[in-house]
Amino acid sequence: MRQQLLIKLKLWTGEWFLDTEFGTPYLQDILGKQLTLSGSIAAIQKSIIEVEGVRSIQEFTYNFSSSERKLTVEFTVDTPFGLVEVVA
Repeated sequence: MRQQLLIKLKLWTGEWFLDTEFGTPYLQDILGKQLTLSGSIAAIQKSIIEVEGVRSIQEFTYNFSSSERKLTVEFTVDTPFGLVEVVA
């Protein structure tokens, strides 16, 4: 499950030629001057929930560094295999 979640978060939507809908919508919903941090977080959470087997997000924290323009997320999801923790 952790590997599936990391693949989903590391691929940009449209990047994989076999499934152009797969990935996280970085260009559409996360990166850009007109987009908000709350909108970006919502898009990432939606990508996480879309992974097959993820029942719910149990914990979700993020750290945004405006000077570095870097967003780091840590989350725990409930799956059929138990709780899975991910740092991305």
